[in-house]
Amino acid sequence: MANRDMLTKSHVCIIGAGISGLSAAWEFSNSGFEVDVFEREALPGGLAGWFESAGTTLEKFYHHIYNKDQDIIQLIQELDQRENLVFKSTITGCFYVNRIYRLSSPADLLKYKPLKLLDRFRLGLLALRAKAVKDWKTLDTLTAKEWIIRHAGESVYTILWEPLFRSKFGRYAPDVSAAWLWSKLVQRGGSRGKTGSEELGYFKGGYGLLFKELQTRLGARGVRIHLKSPVQEIGIEDGRATRLKVSGEWVKCDAVLAACQLPDFLEAGSTLPEEYRRELGEIGFLGNTCLVLKLNRRLSETYWVNITDTGCPFVGVIEQTNLLDETHYQGYHFAYLSRYMDIQDPFYGMDARNLFEAYLPYLEKIFPNFEPDWVLEKFLWREPHAQAVVSVGYSRKIPADRTPVPGLYLTTMAQIFPEDRQMSNGIKLARRTARLIAQDLRR
Repeated sequence: MANRDMLTKSHVCIIGAGISGLSAAWEFSNSGFEVDVFEREALPGGLAGWFESAGTTLEKFYHHIYNKDQDIIQLIQELDQRENLVFKSTITGCFYVNRIYRLSSPADLLKYKPLKLLDRFRLGLLALRAKAVKDWKTLDTLTAKEWIIRHAGESVYTILWEPLFRSKFGRYAPDVSAAWLWSKLVQRGGSRGKTGSEELGYFKGGYGLLFKELQTRLGARGVRIHLKSPVQEIGIEDGRATRLKVSGEWVKCDAVLAACQLPDFLEAGSTLPEEYRRELGEIGFLGNTCLVLKLNRRLSETYWVNITDTGCPFVGVIEQTNLLDETHYQGYHFAYLSRYMDIQDPFYGMDARNLFEAYLPYLEKIFPNFEPDWVLEKFLWREPHAQAVVSVGYSRKIPADRTPVPGLYLTTMAQIFPEDRQMSNGIKLARRTARLIAQDLRR
């Protein structure tokens, strides 16, 4: 890979071809910058990467769009793909003591019998309290546990929320910031339709189709996307980031944008200031495994089943074909079984067959009619850095877009707080940072 010739246009190198990296590249291409994107995997996508089955693409890790996710909707429109974006009223449920309870609307909360009637009202009022919060940073001084118990009582926390937090954050559950929960409540409340039911969106053909279109359009604009090209080192000369080492060769540039996972950034940035490396290293992550089942029939009518049974080894069942029906998948059904954990957890290293065997007793408990021969194929995906540990005070840990090294910028999942790591939030952050870089380069 030869160094570029001297050009009049500013040259930006991007590390990572996930939704953030490619969104930043799209923003740069609007301004005529020279752009190279380096991705270690064989396909773009990152945590929104895909695989192919049943004549279409599916995400390795489930994704949907809220109707308030304007940044991804805008990008889809810019790519002239709006006709492929569909929204649907979906059913969300909660499995508790041998039964799935529907929790898709405020009316469903009043029927949630595991809680006493007064506690059901208190649970419903949490979302209203969240909407009334003017400054979310005030909540980052409290744990979610403290905030829930204060406003909804001990039973609401122990029966509903505590099992969900433990499934998602494991040993870190008691320390999760109330600001993170606030964002979830506000976001979910904003996705309600006129009937009160939740409306979620999906891209027909899968987000793999969206990434393919984005890759094509970027190529037409002169953006170079280098796959199977891991960045080995960020080069710093005279105190400024000026190049990247890729496949043993140096590529010069005017600015570097790291749009990869934070631990991968630290691995490539061995020459970064030690204090900065220490601060970033204090941000912890949990891994995730997604076991995807291809089925000959549906498990239930529910799109998303949260698991509040503390003995269950997975946090939820997300039935993709209850969001986009089986006619888009040659009549087959697909369901995701998700588990968050430390990567040292024995479950993280299991293969698909052993993981399915471990999950089977719980599948049969949640779906009493389920038979193993419904499963036609299994796909297993792992991600070691799927979720940042968003404990109390996380707002003080959020890395800045500009690093201490001039010419080096950061746009990662670890900066998306208190919002969750939805693709739309990644797009918003990446395009904002790209505009910041353009501004700095034009000074």
